[in-house]
Amino acid sequence: MKWGTIQNDPELYQIGMDTVNYEISLIESLFNGEWHNLSDAAIGGPCLIEAYKYEGDELYRDLCLTGLLAGSLVAIVYPEFFEQIVLDPVAGCGGVAFADFWFQKACPDTQGNALAEMGLSIIETVTQNYFDPQEGYYTPLWDWNEATMLMALGEGYAFSQDPALLSLAEELIQATDDLLYDESLGGYYSSEGSDKMSLSGNCLFALGMMSMYRGTGDDVYLDRTERILAFIRDFLCGEDICYHHLEDGVPVEYFCTGCNLFFLRNIYQFNKLLGNEYPGKLVLTR
Repeated sequence: MKWGTIQNDPELYQIGMDTVNYEISLIESLFNGEWHNLSDAAIGGPCLIEAYKYEGDELYRDLCLTGLLAGSLVAIVYPEFFEQIVLDPVAGCGGVAFADFWFQKACPDTQGNALAEMGLSIIETVTQNYFDPQEGYYTPLWDWNEATMLMALGEGYAFSQDPALLSLAEELIQATDDLLYDESLGGYYSSEGSDKMSLSGNCLFALGMMSMYRGTGDDVYLDRTERILAFIRDFLCGEDICYHHLEDGVPVEYFCTGCNLFFLRNIYQFNKLLGNEYPGKLVLTR
């Protein structure tokens, strides 16, 4: 929707609105007992805030707020629930905490700081239950777990300026650098000893590094973001599509549409942080 507005492209904007309407249909289906749509509805929820920002309809904001309040309570009380959505509680909770901070920034006049405070509570709960202080990472070690918690920690630090969150994030980055990051390629492996490097996991790490930059202003996080995005461009993308993951250094022959859009959004956000004018095409510039 934002890109359609910038480009003054009604057709592109309408594609965004069609996506929003599809998300609402998924939410409606949950009220009809179609719980198999829960994962898609939860992951797609943030698009409602974009619709609220551009359309001004409070229905979009309130639907997103309701979902985040419910998801945050679940993350604090029963994090194992997220095994049904993203396979592991840590990744689910990290994603919800990140979304809480993101919603708070997008809608600062809604519910005071309640969403951000819930995000901090989720970080505390997950760290108490899943962080290994000896190893410096969340268990089990998996790109989605570490990256989503880095996203949450970066945004949490940006909100609270709590040095304990920054210290925890730095410890997590060091551990994942040692165990998952390939310095020669610029990307992250899915797990320790794995030969897979996923588009989704690396997109999440790029977003986590941008969150760290927003919280600290330290260019080292922009530099790492650029390396990750360049890795995706150079090793995971073909002429017109980015593939699901590398395996033994070779991209598999299938792709995820959502992850491709995630990559484009990361490039957009990266250029925005750099203060670049939005180009006619989404390109990686630094």
